[in-house]
Amino acid sequence: MQPLYLIGRTLRSVGADSFVLGIGKNVSNQELIQVVQNRQNVFLVQTFKDLTSIKPQLAYEIIQRTVGKFFKVRH
Repeated sequence: MQPLYLIGRTLRSVGADSFVLGIGKNVSNQELIQVVQNRQNVFLVQTFKDLTSIKPQLAYEIIQRTVGKFFKVRH
């Protein structure tokens, strides 16, 4: 298994805009940041049940950074 910083470097070198989801109380935010280009792309929850609490925000962020850049979004 490769260290996260190498995975992040590879993803950035190909222009990928990645998202990272950490689940659990022993997840290192600093480690996860090594994978993404933007700190806002790191999402942390304590349990799998807690995923529902970030679902709207996660979906919005993914859509905005993928298909959202091709369309004007009305607020």
